[in-house]
Amino acid sequence: MQGQSQQGVLDGILFGTFHVRVISLTFLCALIDGLDLQIIAYVAPVIAKALSLSDMEIGLTFSMGFVGIAVGSIFIAPLGDRWGRKTVIILSIVFFSSIILITPFSRNFEELAAARFLTGVGLGGVLPNAMAISIEYAPRRYRSFMLILAYVGFVAGAAVGGGVANILMRWYGWESVFYIIGAISFAIAALMLVALPESLEYLIQQKSGSERLKRLLARFQIKSVDIARWAVSNRVPDKGRVRALFDQERQRNTILLWIAMFANVFCIFSLIQWLPSLLARNGMPLGDANLLVSFLWLAAIVGSFLFLYISRIMPLQRVLAIYLVLSVIFTVILGVVIQDHIAFAGPLIIGIGVTACAAQIGFYPLLSETYPASIRVTGIGIAQGVGRMGAIAGPAIVGVLLTSGVAQLNIFVGLAVPLLISAAAVWNLRMLPLGRSE
Repeated sequence: MQGQSQQGVLDGILFGTFHVRVISLTFLCALIDGLDLQIIAYVAPVIAKALSLSDMEIGLTFSMGFVGIAVGSIFIAPLGDRWGRKTVIILSIVFFSSIILITPFSRNFEELAAARFLTGVGLGGVLPNAMAISIEYAPRRYRSFMLILAYVGFVAGAAVGGGVANILMRWYGWESVFYIIGAISFAIAALMLVALPESLEYLIQQKSGSERLKRLLARFQIKSVDIARWAVSNRVPDKGRVRALFDQERQRNTILLWIAMFANVFCIFSLIQWLPSLLARNGMPLGDANLLVSFLWLAAIVGSFLFLYISRIMPLQRVLAIYLVLSVIFTVILGVVIQDHIAFAGPLIIGIGVTACAAQIGFYPLLSETYPASIRVTGIGIAQGVGRMGAIAGPAIVGVLLTSGVAQLNIFVGLAVPLLISAAAVWNLRMLPLGRSE
């Protein structure tokens, strides 16, 4: 037998205060990610008036944030496998916090779009590394729970950002939203510096004899023989981490996961961006439409924990595929009723939140099962970056279709197609046997 895997070393450890600390810090990383991703949408009408921006310029500003996150996920997040995951998390938070603080000094579209792009680059480096640390220290029986609970922070940040923005703008102006969020982000970076443990796998791979490694080994009572086996079983291939994503069985799974995440995010962010406008065009008050989209985010939390429960009795990829098929049904029916029976739109939108949005969260436990620890951040980061490309393309394509006069029903049916493709890709994954790392 080649050796003991990382999870084999840590599986016997009882869930305790250390795990609570790790999950809490990961939750904070996800919270600021979701908060900053959505905050520009809440303050956009005020910024548009202040800077005399057109609808097209505001839309491009939204897209630039997603472009930045894609760049950060693909090029910055994988540095965690080389520099250390804690290091990249802290540097990324400090970087995007600095950009957030100077965003109010933007005086035109070009400066605002550049600020959102750079903010996105920083955000893209945080969550994959935070997720990887959470996964690494989680005993297998708690891994999905810790991962999903952490990612719920993203949804919570996106859902509550509107209320935070409204309060701050009412009393202190739109600029204060960025000042406060930037200051909070800096405080979180300081907290990470003090409280977040570095990846144990990373320290061992670096053959470090530091006090950090010694303290972690003492905490978990890991013996030297375990370290040697772990180092062998998790050694990074010389040919590189990105190429390792395409080794043997992983090549098929990597391609299918990229297709699935791109297709799902394409649909989800198209709906999230356009639903308020489409609902308002069909007679629903805009305030009610916005509230309904907030409920969609909150429904994703319910769907995530339901996903966790069902995945205890069914394979992860099967549960995820079923979620995606159900979301296809909800999306098509929503397209049918939105024009003539808008009163029925609410339950269907909630259903999309429970299924399609929660499915996006459910991809992360699946990714953690697909890649070994030595390339896990690279695998998660690049997959997230590919998914973010769907968020860039989807809303823009829907805008073009609406401008061209395509019927709303046809648009909803068209958005259901990527969800069906995503379901098929997930269903056809070939998961490695439990405990096999290569």
